[in-house]
Amino acid sequence: YVAPKDGVLNVWVAPIGDLAQAKVITNDQKRGIRSYFWAWDSKTILYVQDKGGDENWHVYAVPSMGGETKDLTPLEGVRANIVGTSQKFPTKLVVGLNDRDKRFHDLYTIDLVDGSKTLLQKNEGYARFLLDHDLKVRMAQKALPTGGLAFEKKTDKGFAPFFEIPYEDTSTTFPMGFDAANQSVYMADSRGQNVSGLVSMDMATGKTKAIWSPDKADLNRI
Repeated sequence: YVAPKDGVLNVWVAPIGDLAQAKVITNDQKRGIRSYFWAWDSKTILYVQDKGGDENWHVYAVPSMGGETKDLTPLEGVRANIVGTSQKFPTKLVVGLNDRDKRFHDLYTIDLVDGSKTLLQKNEGYARFLLDHDLKVRMAQKALPTGGLAFEKKTDKGFAPFFEIPYEDTSTTFPMGFDAANQSVYMADSRGQNVSGLVSMDMATGKTKAIWSPDKADLNRI
């Protein structure tokens, strides 16, 4: 959990049955840490932090039992964002870095053990990528001149048009993640209806199947 250490928010870890044994595992002395999550290895806490409010976020890793904090993206003037993790690869992390072109974030796979990074996907103008459970790029998102969104599917030859979201549905229609077999993607979808419901889209055909439809409010997360 996050709580102050000397007046600055840091990450603390405690046994579930004995919160009195909590100890702080980070040592931020300036901005404070506001969000974190567990890596799938169950040994590492990951969080993002910038310097002095410059919004060039870095991704940091610290052992959950305490120890040295590692900057996994130690590049000056570069913003990092966490794009994906997978239970199949507990020591891997996919991040976006705008080190090549400030406008676009290329994707890199980072090894939590040795800190090495490998280029996964060069970004030629996309706003977002969607990864499956194998940490493979499956879709990319672009903005349309109309204000809508275009999603393209990753193929052996690059990216190909897949489906579009009109402007009026962009805040309530979006992909959220893949099924266990990586064959379908779960989506919130408000196209053609009053509120956003849960659907499954087949990646091979693009056909959708309704799973759950609320009647009073939009689906936000699952």
